[in-house]
Amino acid sequence: MWSAYEYVKKHKKAIIATGAVLAGGTVFAYNYWNKEDENKQSIHEQWESEYNNKIDILKKKREYLLNAYSTSRAKKMQEFYPKILEALDLHYDLNVMKEKFKKAENSSKKAELFNELGRLVIGRIVSFSVTSVLMLTALECQANVMTYEMTHTSKKPIIGDQDSEAFFTQTFLEMITVFASSNNLENIFTKIDEITAPDIEALSLKKIFSEGEFKVLLRSLTTTVLENAFFERIDEKFVPHMKFVKQQQMELVILFEEYVDLLEMAQKKDVVNDVSIKFVNLFAANAFKVIESGSCHYISLMPKLEATFADSYKKIVKANDPYLTDEIQQFSFDRIMHMTS
Repeated sequence: MWSAYEYVKKHKKAIIATGAVLAGGTVFAYNYWNKEDENKQSIHEQWESEYNNKIDILKKKREYLLNAYSTSRAKKMQEFYPKILEALDLHYDLNVMKEKFKKAENSSKKAELFNELGRLVIGRIVSFSVTSVLMLTALECQANVMTYEMTHTSKKPIIGDQDSEAFFTQTFLEMITVFASSNNLENIFTKIDEITAPDIEALSLKKIFSEGEFKVLLRSLTTTVLENAFFERIDEKFVPHMKFVKQQQMELVILFEEYVDLLEMAQKKDVVNDVSIKFVNLFAANAFKVIESGSCHYISLMPKLEATFADSYKKIVKANDPYLTDEIQQFSFDRIMHMTS
């Protein structure tokens, strides 16, 4: 015999996700067992219909809020891009390198400087790509966490609680700015240099690259960076003061725990790596557009990468590739629907 208990047990995850009230389920069960058998199927179908309606409402509400937060995220990223670029210019100071070239006394010294230039030019491309994608990912995960909280808030606000809830939200939203601090970015760039330098310095200045071959190099460097132990827990780059967070009210702790879970999931699903590779590929493609022969010596390629960096940067800033957003939103929603097992 079909039972209300078994139905609730079967659909527990979805019922929780749609905010079904437990008391309502109790009333249903009481009424259900007092009905004749012929009416039970009708009641079953009615609940199924109500359940499906709640799912539809949940999806529509979530979609509306995500659109609003995604717009906000895009605007926020426009604020972070210049900060990342400023930090890159300080760390990879190519003007100093140009002055050194002017003072170079012999070809041996110039060759040494060209090797250093390669490390700076390629390191800057990888650092910008990885750092920007990490920030984009963090902002999108943040938007999904806030959307989840707002979608599932059914209680009426209580006077006195509104100020504290606003504080929790504001604190949660602003903690991400720690990532864009000059000290944190400098630490990340330094680590990326440490990881990539051996492979870059091993390149021969006479090596000839096609566009495809150079993209393979950049992809390999990017993947190596993200597979390094330093980047295994990307949430630590965004929540470096988790001890502080855990000392706060439960509402704030819950927000950050959801946030950390999504960041970890984004990394496990290779979303960060995939989008970072798209970025480095764009830098390579843009540089090879000015190379008529389709191939180039490494020593000649570096100045072209440096000359086209600003244009590549602008294209990335203006681009609106939906892949990252779609992927995070999908596994975020899947996680909501399967949050209990």
